[in-house]
Amino acid sequence: MTNKILINGEWRDGKGAVFSSFDPSTGEEIWKGASATKTDVTDAVTAARGAFEKWAR
Repeated sequence: MTNKILINGEWRDGKGAVFSSFDPSTGEEIWKGASATKTDVTDAVTAARGAFEKWAR
Protein backbone atom coordinates (compact mmCIF):
# COMPACT_ATOMS: atom_id res chain seq x y z
CA MET A 1 0.00 0.00 0.00
CA THR A 2 1.24 3.47 -0.85
CA ASN A 3 0.59 5.96 1.91
CA LYS A 4 2.64 8.86 0.57
CA ILE A 5 1.38 11.99 -1.16
CA LEU A 6 3.60 14.64 -2.76
CA ILE A 7 3.04 18.23 -1.65
CA ASN A 8 5.46 21.06 -2.43
CA GLY A 9 8.19 18.63 -3.44
CA GLU A 10 7.96 16.72 -0.18
CA TRP A 11 6.55 13.23 0.38
CA ARG A 12 4.09 13.07 3.28
CA ASP A 13 2.19 10.27 4.91
CA GLY A 14 -1.38 10.23 3.64
CA LYS A 15 -3.84 10.20 6.52
CA GLY A 16 -7.09 10.28 4.57
CA ALA A 17 -9.36 7.40 3.65
CA VAL A 18 -7.74 4.42 1.93
CA PHE A 19 -8.95 3.65 -1.58
CA SER A 20 -8.22 0.97 -4.16
CA SER A 21 -7.71 0.98 -7.92
CA PHE A 22 -8.76 -2.02 -9.98
CA ASP A 23 -7.76 -3.37 -13.38
CA PRO A 24 -11.01 -3.03 -15.37
CA SER A 25 -10.23 -6.06 -17.54
CA THR A 26 -9.69 -8.47 -14.64
CA GLY A 27 -11.23 -6.82 -11.60
CA GLU A 28 -7.93 -7.39 -9.79
CA GLU A 29 -6.88 -4.81 -7.22
CA ILE A 30 -3.67 -3.26 -8.56
CA TRP A 31 -3.06 -0.40 -6.17
CA LYS A 32 -4.16 0.87 -2.78
CA GLY A 33 -3.35 4.25 -1.32
CA ALA A 34 -4.37 6.90 1.15
CA SER A 35 -6.19 10.03 0.05
CA ALA A 36 -5.39 13.58 1.12
CA THR A 37 -7.00 15.27 4.09
CA LYS A 38 -8.47 18.78 4.00
CA THR A 39 -5.22 20.10 5.51
CA ASP A 40 -3.17 18.34 2.81
CA VAL A 41 -5.30 19.93 0.09
CA THR A 42 -4.97 23.37 1.66
CA ASP A 43 -1.18 22.95 1.87
CA ALA A 44 -1.03 21.78 -1.77
CA VAL A 45 -3.08 24.74 -3.02
CA THR A 46 -0.94 27.18 -1.03
CA ALA A 47 2.24 25.65 -2.47
CA ALA A 48 0.83 25.75 -6.01
CA ARG A 49 -0.15 29.41 -5.70
CA GLY A 50 3.32 30.31 -4.45
CA ALA A 51 4.98 28.33 -7.24
CA PHE A 52 2.75 29.93 -9.86
CA GLU A 53 3.59 33.45 -8.67
CA LYS A 54 7.30 32.72 -9.05
CA TRP A 55 6.81 30.93 -12.38
CA ALA A 56 4.60 33.65 -13.91
CA ARG A 57 7.18 36.40 -13.52
